[in-house]
Amino acid sequence: MVLSEQLNENLNVDVVVIGSGIAGISAAYHLEKAGYDVAVLEEYEVASGATQYSSGILYFGSGTDFQTAVSLWGVAKAKLFFDESKNAIDEALALVKSNDWKVGLRSPGTIIVASNEADKNYLQREAQAMELLGYPGKLLSSEEVSSYYNGCKFAAGLFQPMCHQIKPSLFVPLLANSLKGAVYQNTPMLEIEETQSGVSVTTPSAVIEAKHVVIATNLKPTFGLEKHFFQEASVLLPSHELGDKLQSFWPTDVIMWTPDERYDLLYCHDGTAFLEMYDLQNVDEKVKKYFPSHVEFQRNKTIGDAWSKTKDWFPIVGSVNKNKNIHVSVAMGDQGIVMGFTSGKNIAKLINGETNNFLEMCNPARFLK
Repeated sequence: MVLSEQLNENLNVDVVVIGSGIAGISAAYHLEKAGYDVAVLEEYEVASGATQYSSGILYFGSGTDFQTAVSLWGVAKAKLFFDESKNAIDEALALVKSNDWKVGLRSPGTIIVASNEADKNYLQREAQAMELLGYPGKLLSSEEVSSYYNGCKFAAGLFQPMCHQIKPSLFVPLLANSLKGAVYQNTPMLEIEETQSGVSVTTPSAVIEAKHVVIATNLKPTFGLEKHFFQEASVLLPSHELGDKLQSFWPTDVIMWTPDERYDLLYCHDGTAFLEMYDLQNVDEKVKKYFPSHVEFQRNKTIGDAWSKTKDWFPIVGSVNKNKNIHVSVAMGDQGIVMGFTSGKNIAKLINGETNNFLEMCNPARFLK
């Protein structure tokens, strides 16, 4: 990768990608694999924004649970969608391992935890939907959950072993570093104009002529599609470093989350406990509910960001003009790292003239009819 602070001279490339988060860098990586000459424009710095502050959990789908996916899309489409995200996770893990990238990779699995009878019934339905789609899961009693985590009492759990975690702020720059083309930081896209040969992208100090443009950020114009998605946000609260004390209440490393739509997420890393919240109310009550009284959190180190999500949970991945040379990859959902990598992979297939079920499901035409 050629990492430049700013683009200061005109360029001519096959594809220009707008945004260097996970979606943009994945698109650039997969486009280069397909033989395209690519340049990336980034308004700020590589992996900034939502990518930088993501917890980096690699789990299937776009954030919806298995039973909701089956209800919304049917068994066949749900399986196709989850399988596509699984394939993307497998590819990302293979990249990390084959290149020996130090990105904090861990594979502890996850437990969806139940606090009451209604939650327990939910877990039963979720286990059935997971089995229907071919994904392993094991229902746990309250005592079995305590063997993983006893910082508080849960009524039951659903264990899914195939859950991993990385640090996106490390993974994305390393993936960017594997590119042959240039990534231009501090270079906002000002205007996109169609030309006879493709598109012209204007920046403050230069113009890029390209055959295609991929908009991989929800911060830029998305040709009216923005009215079909909305903003969500999360906050990540770290504890003080606990070191060996962590094992006294977290004897087995595992990622946990609640079954609520705006769920709470608990995990530990490098001797620190983390609470990630999608509903930012009643923070003190949540800390008291989930953690032993001696665990103190660093309120001054709270981080978070916002991202986009469509109402049907699918990303928006596809072409938005009749000449099919302007493309978008936005609205990633809760599983933003997975969906970003998956979307970038499939945008490359789209530009290469291929199609598949993922692209058909995520096609922006569903909103443009």
